[in-house]
Amino acid sequence: MVSLKISDGETILTYPNLPGSLYESFCQTVRRLTGKTAVADNWGRTYTYGELKKKTELFSQWLYHKLGV
Repeated sequence: MVSLKISDGETILTYPNLPGSLYESFCQTVRRLTGKTAVADNWGRTYTYGELKKKTELFSQWLYHKLGV
């Protein structure tokens, strides 16, 4: 953690070397924990980080191609 003074003299705390986006942070986690359980649903199904990443990418593609998001 690093202290940074901004223009009005206020000091804020910053965190250097953070990933540039939430997706980048997620990918770093997937690389570390690929085979570990990431999510368990109400029906007892579990998904690993690797499986969750694949589902995330499929959903992202669907959003882009079907909705233009």
